[in-house]
Amino acid sequence: MRRGSSFSKKIFDPIYDEIKLSHSLYNHKKETIGNFKVKVSNKYGVINKKKEIILPIVYEEIYFRDYGWIIKKNDKFGFQLMDRIELSVPIAYDSMRQINDRLVCGKSGKVGVIDFFNEVIIPFEYDSIDKIKIGHKEGFKAIRNGKIGLLDWKYRRLTEDKYIDVKVLEDDLVELKTDGSIKVVSWEELFQSQFEE
Repeated sequence: MRRGSSFSKKIFDPIYDEIKLSHSLYNHKKETIGNFKVKVSNKYGVINKKKEIILPIVYEEIYFRDYGWIIKKNDKFGFQLMDRIELSVPIAYDSMRQINDRLVCGKSGKVGVIDFFNEVIIPFEYDSIDKIKIGHKEGFKAIRNGKIGLLDWKYRRLTEDKYIDVKVLEDDLVELKTDGSIKVVSWEELFQSQFEE
């Protein structure tokens, strides 16, 4: 049965299998935009309250994010900024997550980081890149060939990829373990060290 949301009687004709209001997004002019994810015959798209198509109804899935949409088609992922007409990142990645203002993507069995315009920030050389919280600060643990390195919240390198284990301790302390040693450092020390390499 075709239906809409509770808004469908006033705004939409009942031609959609599903309608879901996205969280409010802001365009570059700081105007609030309310968009709707719609489903027709197991395909998804995005429309606005004027019934204008923002994303065509051709995707396997669409995920609303802070700056736009992660889209999935033919088991690959891409990204479209909400105030753009065309995709800002092509549908070419095996996986995709938005963390802060970057996209952590998988490609050919490796993980890297790109911006919203498909520029590579961290090369696709890693086995995984995951967020960690150290005290009140955030960073990333990046694993390459079984060795761990740390990045700050803007994906800038803090350490080499040489640790076999990294543990977050109390406050803002981190335990770094190599094959032959263990050292404990503060997040602040790590952050300052990035400029010394």
